Amino acid sequence: PPPPPREFREVIGPEDEQPLGRHATYVSYCEWLEGKLSEFCEKLEVTPPQVARRIARTMERHDEEFFPAFMSITDYEVFAKQMHLLCLSVDRQQEAEEVAAEVAAMKEKGGEETKGGAEEAVMNVSGVWEADPTGGLGEKTGPEACEAHLKHSKCPWVFRKVLKRAARLIKNITLTQREDTFTFAFTLHLFGTTENEVRYGELCDDTNMWDCPVKMKMDRPTKEFVHYQQLENPGIPEDSYDRSDMWLEDDGDRMIMESKLYRPDLGTETTYRQEFLRKGSALQLRVVGGGGGHK
Repeated sequence: PPPPPREFREVIGPEDEQPLGRHATYVSYCEWLEGKLSEFCEKLEVTPPQVARRIARTMERHDEEFFPAFMSITDYEVFAKQMHLLCLSVDRQQEAEEVAAEVAAMKEKGGEETKGGAEEAVMNVSGVWEADPTGGLGEKTGPEACEAHLKHSKCPWVFRKVLKRAARLIKNITLTQREDTFTFAFTLHLFGTTENEVRYGELCDDTNMWDCPVKMKMDRPTKEFVHYQQLENPGIPEDSYDRSDMWLEDDGDRMIMESKLYRPDLGTETTYRQEFLRKGSALQLRVVGGGGGHK
């Protein structure tokens, strides 16, 4: 589909007059999606209505309200929201890369990662990160680990089954780490883009990966890692914990994100880890080009 025009940067209410450019992009996307669906149906020798009925029956059987963004985006309001986020993601990526460049410059000058000096240095994970295509078969990183963690999180059944077959849970993520705030902008395979911002030490309103409201609290970053936790997850007991850590390896060009979720009602803890490569780094070029993973 064509890239979103700049006019999607503005938030326009559904009851307001919509620019013609927006509608033309929307029609173009729907035509593109219908073409892809037709190709899929031809390969399986089924019809689009048959696919739609199968999806509806599956969602009804599992009592799901969730619907993948790549399908629900045919609704104009959902489409406009996703295009708005995609437009903003360009700005977020530029901001993140600027912060990352400042951190790298300070490290080269004297090993400092903050203006306060080396004694106040913290790990800064700012940057544009893309999923490592070579990491994902281990005990904590494979499809089974992904599905187990999502199931523990009360993730909708349809979501779990689709993402289990995706190469990686998160396709790419843009992180901007500032003095008092931290911004996440991540894209999931087939499920669209989500953006959240939190303030260190504060309980902030947030949404989880399937767009349900949650609370998030992030500690101030340390020299070792960036730590945050999600609270008040729908369907999960209050005394559960959902904690995540992020840290850097390979001279700052590999970012690890590891999440642990404990459910006291089940008496078990799941761990899921995903690895990312800094976009455009020598490490990414080497890994994608077949030169290997970790040093």
